[in-house]
Amino acid sequence: MNILFLHSAGDTYGSGKILIDIIRVASKRGDKCILILPENGALNTCFSDLAVEILVKDIGILRRKYMNPLGIVNRLLKILWAQVFLYSIIKDKKIDLVYSNTTAVVSPTIITKLLKLQHIWHVHEILFQPKIFVKFISYLLNKYSACCVVVSRSVKEHWIKSGVDSTKIKVIYNGIDSSKFQSNGEAIRKELNIKNDDYVVGMIARVHYWKGQDYFLEIASKLKMKIENIKFIMVGDIFPGYEYLYNKLDDLKNKYHLNDIVYDLGFRIDVANILSGLDIFVLPSTLPDPLPTTVLEAMCAGKPVVATEQGGASEMVVNNKTGFLVPFDDADYACEKILYLLGNREMMISMGKEGHNRVRQLFSPEAFERNINILLDEVKGLY
Repeated sequence: MNILFLHSAGDTYGSGKILIDIIRVASKRGDKCILILPENGALNTCFSDLAVEILVKDIGILRRKYMNPLGIVNRLLKILWAQVFLYSIIKDKKIDLVYSNTTAVVSPTIITKLLKLQHIWHVHEILFQPKIFVKFISYLLNKYSACCVVVSRSVKEHWIKSGVDSTKIKVIYNGIDSSKFQSNGEAIRKELNIKNDDYVVGMIARVHYWKGQDYFLEIASKLKMKIENIKFIMVGDIFPGYEYLYNKLDDLKNKYHLNDIVYDLGFRIDVANILSGLDIFVLPSTLPDPLPTTVLEAMCAGKPVVATEQGGASEMVVNNKTGFLVPFDDADYACEKILYLLGNREMMISMGKEGHNRVRQLFSPEAFERNINILLDEVKGLY
């Protein structure tokens, strides 16, 4: 098959990493892959060993910053223009299947319907606001996709409640290679001049209003009062349109007097090294995170995970076995659980091993490849 992939960003965060895996599976099958990205970024360089054609075009990717009258007009014009561009690509490349990655990619809906092409929509999000936008996306998922792939049961349940036909939805858990996350942790501690006997608690997430960086800092302020030799690592750069959050986080660091013990590293590619240097990984999302890849990566690295009890995290973390599930709005409770773990080294090691085993059993690359192959075969059979 000739498959046209469309993605919403040029970065290599969660949904981008999964796109890489999908394209690798398709290429392994012998399918020809063409990828359209809205911008240049780290993702563009991830296919040098594959015969993937990459085009960079703004085809009207939806962002929250466009949720205003002028922004809506801007996106509508971009999406209409995209129909002409996509038509030429589909005809020129003899495309058999269109694969949209994330709900921010809506431009293929009209043209795939007009050309009677099969359209797979890979949904990584749980959206709540604005409600009219959620209804709009639900309508598009129903009317303009042959199949909606979702990354967790939580995502499936959310979109069914939002009106998407359950028969269209297929759950495929992300796969991850646990062997890539084995490291001794010395590099990051040396880089940051962190002592071997210091405790290190960290989070990795793009800076967004619901990713919980502010909650993480609140938890850090409470832990600081309990433990002297503790440090905190934050990894992730800003999501476009939310640059103002940097100032908010700086204000919180000053308020809690954390500047000397919080290392904000921004975007990093050496995730394995960073995770190996942590004692505990924290997922502090304040809204349901569909299936946060960083939790799987932390489990691969053998780290106990303390995550807010909502979204995909509740399917990944086994409470009291691979880590702890905590409320999204109770920093005292989260602090208590982290303190308990830090005081029980054997439990941290045990939870880390259990988490590593859980990833290998349920979230393996082999299971992901098998499920994507089944999906592509099913869609191919519809031609």
